[in-house]
Amino acid sequence: MKKLIIFIFFAFNLHAQDANILFQLAGKAYEDQDYTLALEYYKDIEKLEKESSDLYYNMGNCYFKLSQNAHAILYYEKSIKINPSSEDVKFNLSLVQLKLIDKFPQIPLIFYKEWTREFTKSLSIDDWAKIGLVFLFFFCVFVSFFFFGSSIVLKRIMFYLSSSTIFLGCICLFTAYYSYSNIQTKAILMSPNAYIKSAPSNQSEDLFILHAGTKVLVLEKFKGWNKIKLSDGMIGWVQLDVLREI
Repeated sequence: MKKLIIFIFFAFNLHAQDANILFQLAGKAYEDQDYTLALEYYKDIEKLEKESSDLYYNMGNCYFKLSQNAHAILYYEKSIKINPSSEDVKFNLSLVQLKLIDKFPQIPLIFYKEWTREFTKSLSIDDWAKIGLVFLFFFCVFVSFFFFGSSIVLKRIMFYLSSSTIFLGCICLFTAYYSYSNIQTKAILMSPNAYIKSAPSNQSEDLFILHAGTKVLVLEKFKGWNKIKLSDGMIGWVQLDVLREI
């Protein structure tokens, strides 16, 4: 058993070292403007299941430099999904989106829905949950001081602190749950162009055409087809293989 633990420990360390070495090599290749080589190193890191916001951001930058805009958008979106507060990624994403053929208006939300969406997206689901658990931990600490403290003043302070932390903890955990329960499958169109159909069949009517880099909401999957919705509310069917999920 001890040998197994030691083996796992060293295997994990080697795994981490490989990723760090590849990251350094990729950074050097990027500085030398060899974006294709840098991208290959980043792909090797991705194969090691070392996903991170920084990794996807760097991959997006490589694709952007190589003028592969659909892939750049895909990886910028992946980066934002992990770290919604990254302004650098959002800025680069906005630059790539200027190059897209398709530009659809966003249906405006009621002000409180817009505020709720921005608030929940300010942190990732994991971050909201972690902060909530930290507040609950301090709640337990303050409650302990409240019950075992002898001073009236201390008890009063602990009462207010415990009330505040349980309230904030519940808010954070509820936000994490709300974000998780409202997860939507979004995807990027990778094909240069694709005809959007009225039904999941090649014989169905062509509704409109989309071009590479367009972001869509996946509503349903059916026998190799995706039912999608655009930001302006338009709905149709497209073949599964032309999309990459974020």
